Amino acid sequence: MCIFVHILSPKIMTELTLQRLTSAGWTPGRKVDISPIEKAYAEAVMVLPEKLREFFTEFGFLTIRYDIKHTELERHSLNPIVDFQNYSKEDFEHLFDDYEVFGTAYPVGFAYRGNMTIYYHDDGNFYIFMEPNPLYRCGKTADSLLNGLFGGDKSGWLNLDEDLS
Repeated sequence: MCIFVHILSPKIMTELTLQRLTSAGWTPGRKVDISPIEKAYAEAVMVLPEKLREFFTEFGFLTIRYDIKHTELERHSLNPIVDFQNYSKEDFEHLFDDYEVFGTAYPVGFAYRGNMTIYYHDDGNFYIFMEPNPLYRCGKTADSLLNGLFGGDKSGWLNLDEDLS
C-alpha cells in the first residue's frame, strides 16, 4: 500500500487519488512551468495567491479521466486558462457573495465533465461551483480537494446550498 504525505498539507491522499494522479502523469515532487497560468492571471489583472502558485506548480495542466460507468468518462482539468477567456476579474470578485463567502474566487480548472468549476478563495478554501448552484467547500488543502474530486473521499466537503435551506 502506497501512502504519500502531500507537501502542501498534513493530510494524506487516498490510494485511489494517487492512482488516478499517476495515471494522468503526476509524480511526487512534480514541477511544471506555470508561466501560461501566471500570464492569464496577469492579463485578468489578478494576483495569483502563493498557495495556488504552489498547487499549480505540482498539479497544473493535469487532466484526470476515468470511467465510473457513466455515459461518458469522468474528467477533471487543473488548468484555469479557459476561464479567463469568458470571465474577468469582476466576475470572480463577488462570485460567492450569495453564500456569505465574501472575497475573490480564483479559477483553478473544471470538474465533472466540465459541469462544475474549481476555485480557490481568499478565505483559504477550495470550492467547486456550478451556477446557479450547488457550491461545495472542499477544504483548505490540495489533498482534500483532490481526494474528493477523484479519490472517492468527500468527507471534508460541505454543500453550502444545504446550509442556506
